[in-house]
Amino acid sequence: MASIPEIALLVAVIERALRDVVGDGVLEQEKEKVGGEALRWFFNDSKEPFSFEWVCEQLDWSADAIRAWIRAWIRKEEIKLSGIGEREACGECQRVFF
Repeated sequence: MASIPEIALLVAVIERALRDVVGDGVLEQEKEKVGGEALRWFFNDSKEPFSFEWVCEQLDWSADAIRAWIRAWIRKEEIKLSGIGEREACGECQRVFF
C-alpha cells in the first residue's frame, strides 16, 4: 500500500492529465498538443511505472471508469460544438456514470 504522500502524487498525476485533456491551465496555442499527449497517456495499455494503468492500480481505481468519463466528456464537447443543447450533452455523461 502506498503512503499518503505517494497517493497524493499519483492523484495529482491523474488530475493534471485530466486538466490537460479539458484544456484547463493550458495555453491556448498548446491545447491540442498537450491534450493529445494526455489522451495518449490515458488510452495506452502499458503497465510500466507511472503509466495510466499502473497509476490506477496503485490507487485501486478503475482505469475503465475514468476512460469512460473521458469518452463521455469528448462526446459532450463534440455535441456542444455541433449546436445541440447542453442538457442533451450532459445527459450523455449521466448515462455513462449514473
